[in-house]
Amino acid sequence: MLCFEINIFMDLIVAGLSAVAKSFGFLPHSVAFGELRRKVKTLRRYAKINCDRLRIIYR
Repeated sequence: MLCFEINIFMDLIVAGLSAVAKSFGFLPHSVAFGELRRKVKTLRRYAKINCDRLRIIYR
């Protein structure tokens, strides 16, 4: 259940960062927007790794 909540939280972060970036005028194809997406993907990967660890611990 915790992993599900973490994934929802990460989706909210992605949506929020995208909205903020667009409101500041970053275009989806700009370099800054690309860097932002890359950082979010990294955060998601870390969240997935931690989710997998939690699953192993709580089995």
